Amino acid sequence: MKHHVLSKGMNMVNKGVKATHMVLLIIAAVSLFLMSRINYLLFHLVIEGFSILVAVLIYVLALKTHRYSKNDYLTFVGIAYLFIGIVDFFHLISYDGMGVFSGLGPDPPTQLWIIARFLQAVSFVLAPAYLSRNLPYTATVLLYGLITGAGLISVLWLRVFPACFVAGRGLTGFKVIGEFIICALIAAGIWLLYNNSSLLEENIYKMMVISMIITIISELSFTLYSDVYGAMNFLGHVLKAVSFIIIYNGVIKVGIENPYDFIFRELKASSSTDYLTGLHNRDGFYEKVEKLAKLAMEKDTCVGILLVDFDNFKKMNDSYGHLFGDEVLKKFGILIRDIIRKEDIVCRFGGDEFILLTTAAEDELGKIKERLTGRVEEWIKSDERLRGLGLSMGLAVCKPGQELNIERLIEKADRDMYRNKKGKPGNGDELSEYFLS
Repeated sequence: MKHHVLSKGMNMVNKGVKATHMVLLIIAAVSLFLMSRINYLLFHLVIEGFSILVAVLIYVLALKTHRYSKNDYLTFVGIAYLFIGIVDFFHLISYDGMGVFSGLGPDPPTQLWIIARFLQAVSFVLAPAYLSRNLPYTATVLLYGLITGAGLISVLWLRVFPACFVAGRGLTGFKVIGEFIICALIAAGIWLLYNNSSLLEENIYKMMVISMIITIISELSFTLYSDVYGAMNFLGHVLKAVSFIIIYNGVIKVGIENPYDFIFRELKASSSTDYLTGLHNRDGFYEKVEKLAKLAMEKDTCVGILLVDFDNFKKMNDSYGHLFGDEVLKKFGILIRDIIRKEDIVCRFGGDEFILLTTAAEDELGKIKERLTGRVEEWIKSDERLRGLGLSMGLAVCKPGQELNIERLIEKADRDMYRNKKGKPGNGDELSEYFLS
């Protein structure tokens, strides 16, 4: 009873907080609109100043919470927004009527705006790459610093940046086309993020996509104004601030609200990952089998297993030491990852034994085996110490519609592998001999 009352009370508090936030948003929106009607320069100072502050906070929080989140994607976004905020700051202080730079007119702040948005759009395209690779922090900061510096110099000192706004005429073709290119780049960023969505927490993925969509709408509104103090300009600035806030909330959620989720997820991943090769270990392999079996059933394809074991590995280990042996296993892990598809499962099953589980079509299974053999032979030829090292492989296949019994599949592949070790390989042209009975 007490628990029910407490739960009901918490729900009422949450609803009250949401209602308060909604009221505050409405008040802020109305206040900003009235401010833009009375003194547009003041509105621009407030909205841009706020956006710049949020951009800097995105960077600070992404950087400071990285040790908890381990999220290089958001750290990259944070670095990008720091430099976007720097360009936006110069856009703010150079805005027509601010009086910081004398005699600039309305074109330079518009040019700085387009530079900042290009920086933002390109960052959205590049960011998904850091969902699956490490971020070179120093190099990224230096590159963004150089690009930002070059952009500022080209607008404020050299005056060589293409014109974006002409007083009395409005936007130039370069500015309008630039905005459409920016929208296309952001759309590409959404597509790339969608393709890698499994590597990002669902809530953060949704926030990033919503932010990017709002940014596209904001940019489209900036193709329609002819007055830097006009309604479409007002709308674009407000939408931009909203998109920044959404990303800021995403960084807070990842780095501050949910750090323990990331810690537990990392612990779970480490328990199913081989520490040496980065491939699945035995536990991770069995966790993934059910998912792959379901995929095979949906596609009505075979499930093939390739069991791989090194020949003469112990002899090489004894000759060149265990550290060299570890490097060989690491290299093989990279090599086998390069030839498999995204949905395939590869694992270090133990020692120098590896398993590849795939839903490839029947005629593709033999090709995978051949491709791996060819890559390994090239690799062995490249290093004198690897001479004498070889691979024995065993293949087993579960037919479409047949119930997947992973233990039987491994046993059959194991028998085929030892038959190959003894120099009595099966007829590789007849895949049917590898089918489970």
